[in-house]
Amino acid sequence: MINPQQNVYLGIEQEIYETFFQQPGIKLVIEQYQILLIVINIDREEIVQWIN
Repeated sequence: MINPQQNVYLGIEQEIYETFFQQPGIKLVIEQYQILLIVINIDREEIVQWIN
């Protein structure tokens, strides 16, 4: 059962965010569909950025 008070985030690696997710078309889709992102650094095993 889905709890409407919880948010689901898409976790992506920092390098992918800095290249693919910065393209204008991808940014538009992310904004239009209000996709929540967590940008992570795989090597340091840490969250770099939360994007709401």
